Amino acid sequence: MNLTYLMAYASRKLHTKISLYQNNRETQSVCKNMEVAEQFGLNEESTQKLLRYSNKAVPTIVSLNDHYVFCLVENDAHVFLIGPLEVNEDYKITRKICVEDWGHISTYRVTPMVVSELVEVLLLIHNLGHEHEVIPEELLAHNFEDHLQSAKKNYVDKFFKDRETDVWHNSYQQEVREFDSIMNGDILKLKESWSEDYGGEVGRLANDELRNMKNLGIVVITLASRAAMRGGLHPEIGYSLSDAFSLEVERLNTVEDITKLIRNAEMEYTLLVHELAKKSRIQSSVSYSHPYVNKIQEFILKNLHKDLQIGEIADILSVTPNYLSALFKKNTGKTIQAYMTEEKMKYAEQLLLYSERPISEISSSLGYSSQSYFGKVFKTFSGYAPSEYKMRFGKG
Repeated sequence: MNLTYLMAYASRKLHTKISLYQNNRETQSVCKNMEVAEQFGLNEESTQKLLRYSNKAVPTIVSLNDHYVFCLVENDAHVFLIGPLEVNEDYKITRKICVEDWGHISTYRVTPMVVSELVEVLLLIHNLGHEHEVIPEELLAHNFEDHLQSAKKNYVDKFFKDRETDVWHNSYQQEVREFDSIMNGDILKLKESWSEDYGGEVGRLANDELRNMKNLGIVVITLASRAAMRGGLHPEIGYSLSDAFSLEVERLNTVEDITKLIRNAEMEYTLLVHELAKKSRIQSSVSYSHPYVNKIQEFILKNLHKDLQIGEIADILSVTPNYLSALFKKNTGKTIQAYMTEEKMKYAEQLLLYSERPISEISSSLGYSSQSYFGKVFKTFSGYAPSEYKMRFGKG
């Protein structure tokens, strides 16, 4: 095993120092973060106390003075000592040591570490040197207090508090109607579900108001994506859109903006299912003699968000672009490019009618790098500029 390469990789990934110990003596160290290398140091007493926690069976995480975090991974005769790190305060580390005089630090502020990324690196180092692979659940159970028990206690406390104050959750039946609307591609029913008057309160997923709304947004977007997939949306499109919307939720800084994005996401999923259903009805009544024609139409419909090239479709079907173009034109009377543009413009109409997304976002979501070019294509198709079409016919 190339230990130097592995240590350098881990150092870059975790932005901290990686030291290798044998018989409690440091034999090698790597630190790609120069600020840590220059400003942070452990004395011998603290180092030896940390090394005592080394465990060959599973990587160990130790908290130093309830602030800095160090990790130990034992492989054969070597022990990797990793740190300093900081982890999210929501995670309660099981093993802690307190040392009055532990070393030194200058002005450097250790970057908080995402626990999932830390787990990934620790498992990589450990599993490369052992026949038995440790899984994430084992590592988390070994190093962190039981979150499940804490969650159960919080649930019980909240349940009885809510009963005492006569507070109930929002209507489950309203949620069913909302996500059924998405699954069925029913735009009007979705809007009706939003305007329903129901008792109860939406669940709370964080104490901070903004963080709570972000969490709720991610949950609703995830459920909406699954509803759309049940309605026939290709899973890859559903997952990709869910990822994109969730990342956008994290970027936003107001409850109002997040609420607007949630509605736009639900509407977009509904529109996609609506278009799929409409296309399916058309294709069931119009069956072309060559199976490739239907496959081309299906592929285009599932990839409206991409800047598709005819060569890409031809490669999938293992034929030449010229053959595919001639075949499609012979059967439909349209070129593949014209058909792609037509389908994108139909979908753009739906987005302009029902969603609150800016025209720039609609343009880029349909694979157009230039909003002005998108505007020209849309005007050729509909007779209106996108902004004029939205103003004249929009149902927002």
